[in-house]
Amino acid sequence: MKPIVLFPEETAHDAGCGPMVDLGDAAGQPIEVLLQITRMTEQQTLDAVIWGSPDGSDWGTRPMFRLPHRYYCGSYHHIFDLSVRPEVRYLRLEYRLRGWLPQSPNALASFSATVTPCHEEVMAVGA
Repeated sequence: MKPIVLFPEETAHDAGCGPMVDLGDAAGQPIEVLLQITRMTEQQTLDAVIWGSPDGSDWGTRPMFRLPHRYYCGSYHHIFDLSVRPEVRYLRLEYRLRGWLPQSPNALASFSATVTPCHEEVMAVGA
């Protein structure tokens, strides 16, 4: 299956939210989220969370997944099991850029995120 673009590559300067993405056939399955950071200013953190919704309007009060803080460029793979939340049909990524110090220069990061259903082999290795 072709990866679903959760967040198209973009250069961000502060906090924001990606588009609502329909999971289609990937709903209710284990998924792999690939976060690719291609540019990041020094001494800052990219914080990202993923919200889930059954209908595209009710996103709940807490994100479904919180990605680990990221400080450097690279490709980061995360496995999430949506079979425990079969009602979730839509995802959306929310992010925030933070400087390490109050006097840090303006934040800047370029990144993207995709979602792909996991194969059983990947889940077995992660267990």
